[in-house]
Amino acid sequence: MRHRISRQARFLFHAGLALICVLLPFQPGFMASVEIATVFFFLIGFHPQKMTKDFRRNDQFLPYLLLFATVAVWQFFSADKIEAARQTEVKLAFLIIPLLLVGSGLKGKKAAYFIELFVWSSLAATLFLLGRNAWQVYVSSGKNLLFYTDFSYFIHVTYFSLYLLFASGWLLMKGLNEYDRLPLGYAAAIAIFFLGVFFCASKMMILAALLSAFIMAVYYSVKTKNLLPALLLIISALLIPLGLYRYSDNFKLRVTYGITELRQSEKNRDPEKIGSTGLRLVVWKRAMPLIAEHLPLGAGPGNVQQALQKI
Repeated sequence: MRHRISRQARFLFHAGLALICVLLPFQPGFMASVEIATVFFFLIGFHPQKMTKDFRRNDQFLPYLLLFATVAVWQFFSADKIEAARQTEVKLAFLIIPLLLVGSGLKGKKAAYFIELFVWSSLAATLFLLGRNAWQVYVSSGKNLLFYTDFSYFIHVTYFSLYLLFASGWLLMKGLNEYDRLPLGYAAAIAIFFLGVFFCASKMMILAALLSAFIMAVYYSVKTKNLLPALLLIISALLIPLGLYRYSDNFKLRVTYGITELRQSEKNRDPEKIGSTGLRLVVWKRAMPLIAEHLPLGAGPGNVQQALQKI
């Protein structure tokens, strides 16, 4: 009876983990419920002794566990419970997949299946958003969401852009490691991912995309000993945003806003005047003394905003 329950729980755990990988790029409202159910089946399905053995063999488990536990527990001691719950729902999604992969003993190709699910789900989300916005442009004379932060309406553009850059790097490494080249389908998917990042027009992620393209080009040249495709990747990564800046008012506006906000952050501390980019720079500077004051666990989700405002 116990073995049958454990077997069924492991099946439901794997199903939940796969569902998380598929849903994460779409970030639905019931995401937290799926995560909680997956953790529940994880605890039932795997024997404590086996889990402990797997944990000891993997040096990545402890830091993931500490991060997961800190985020999960701190929300109950937060002064702003609503903000803490929102922050927790966002952050646990980043931590739960590597934590459960380590604890379940999934390795090699079995673990790669879940990552590939996430990668191809990211591609599906990008194609959906491209199609949705193209259709809106075609049927309506309303606001053009191309190269605008409302491009991704079901998830924050910064998080979505991070997913796309991760998926791009995964496909590049997978193609070069398995085929010693980059298959045409993978190259097309990577191009779509970068197009999605630029369409999101997240000011910080535009810089991240340029940096990622440079790193990917270096990796490609080292792996294949072929400099020409790597140079073409770098040139394309530079020419595409320059062309968008020249011909897209929305894209140009986003870049101009980012530069202006960075300049304002040195002169003004009003969040409404320095914008999100300038605010990040101010937060990074203010966070340094907070690290020393709230060692070792930090201020906690929901308390960070109040702690920053006191400085």
